[in-house]
Amino acid sequence: MRVEVCLEKKIDLCKETLEFIIQNLQESDRLGIISYASIVTERLGLMKMTAQNKNLAQDSIRNIQAGGGTSLYQGLERGIEHIRDRVPEEKNEVASVLLLTDGQTGSMPRDLAGMLEGLKHPWVAIPGLDEPNDQMPPIQQSPAPVQQKTLPPPPSSGFFSSFKKKVATPTNRTTNSRLQTRNTPDPKDPHVGKRPSPEEQEIPCSINTFGYGADHDPLLLKGLADASNGSYYFVAKNEDIPEAFADCLGGLVSVAAQNISVKFRAENGATILKIFTKFKLNEISPGKEIEVIVGDIQSEEQKDILVAVSLTPLQVENPESVYVSVETTCFNVLTCNLETLKTEGKISRQNSNSKTRNFDVDKNYNRVLAADAMTRAAEFGRQDKYDDAKTLLADAMSKIRSSPSASDSFCSNLMTELENCSKGLRDRATFLGGGQQAMLNNCQSHWNQRSNNASSPSQMGYQNSAKKKMQSVFKKSS
Repeated sequence: MRVEVCLEKKIDLCKETLEFIIQNLQESDRLGIISYASIVTERLGLMKMTAQNKNLAQDSIRNIQAGGGTSLYQGLERGIEHIRDRVPEEKNEVASVLLLTDGQTGSMPRDLAGMLEGLKHPWVAIPGLDEPNDQMPPIQQSPAPVQQKTLPPPPSSGFFSSFKKKVATPTNRTTNSRLQTRNTPDPKDPHVGKRPSPEEQEIPCSINTFGYGADHDPLLLKGLADASNGSYYFVAKNEDIPEAFADCLGGLVSVAAQNISVKFRAENGATILKIFTKFKLNEISPGKEIEVIVGDIQSEEQKDILVAVSLTPLQVENPESVYVSVETTCFNVLTCNLETLKTEGKISRQNSNSKTRNFDVDKNYNRVLAADAMTRAAEFGRQDKYDDAKTLLADAMSKIRSSPSASDSFCSNLMTELENCSKGLRDRATFLGGGQQAMLNNCQSHWNQRSNNASSPSQMGYQNSAKKKMQSVFKKSS
């Protein structure tokens, strides 16, 4: 893969894309902008996109210039604070931080675990931030936002009028007491001495990360996205910028359900051996009841979760029995109701030697096989074991090629994707120069069954109507 990202051109394209988005936001949409280099600057506090505030937002974007340093954690923490401190009655159902970076983080903490701990527990001191030699980047404040008034319902025209939900973005916060007082708590801070609620101890929104060029840390950006139900976008070329934004925003405006939990319970003597997923698992009762935390789902998406089950020996032929019961709970964004769905996994057992795998099950097994191979190959690559990584990918391709669903177009595209990943393992320069980034981008997409690269043939089936429409709108504007 060839990575070509010109710094000045990249910033100009980002500005153009953001300005286009702002022009088409409705009054009910809210936007906040934070830039970070050696310093963190709040360019725009949260504000509804009235005509007056759109002008303010566009002016703030035009003033952004390239700078030295990458205080990524502090910039991200600032954005998360805006989300966490929203006024309850003004909260949108969907909220997200879009994190854009082209380099390695230059401030503490630099590791994923440290960042996640800080983002989930903002009242706990983080090792590294308390060390005297580690200087916190200064914070600059944005211009005061225009006074907000109660607004009428949004007009029927506008960029997002054809979508059911609007993009929700960070809320305004004009002080930064947590950042400024991490070492010396301020008794006037309402958070000091207060036990945070369970909701406050989690990241309160998705983080969608955008890595420009080959100099960013793809493992960090993917990890942040994975931990918050977001997506990692690898922007290899300047022309990929509008495409990445369109895919992300198309997904945000089409979120249909949130806080999805799926519980699998073994029945009639069955034992759950394994659940093939990267979603968080809670083992309620070993082998008998396991909960899968899916997060959110976008319209037209589907999540196929493969479950390996051990059955008791067959005594007599049984045409059909329930061996797994499934209970799904979620918050329906469209109706604003909590919903529970129940179903049963039935298996027909006969004394037969047939071992033909169900076609859809086989296709999804190939998806998991490819995603796992990409994940492990990237790990080998980071250890400079490129031959081992390529052998792993070749083995996955061989298994898919000999599977019952090999002729399916999705499986054919999976094999093509695995071949492309193998090309990114030629040597260290190739791996670090784009091979690793593309591999992590693709494996995340297939684990989550959600597109994060509109030009990838194997991800085409994950794109919903909202994403496709957003891509079309962006192309017409360019």
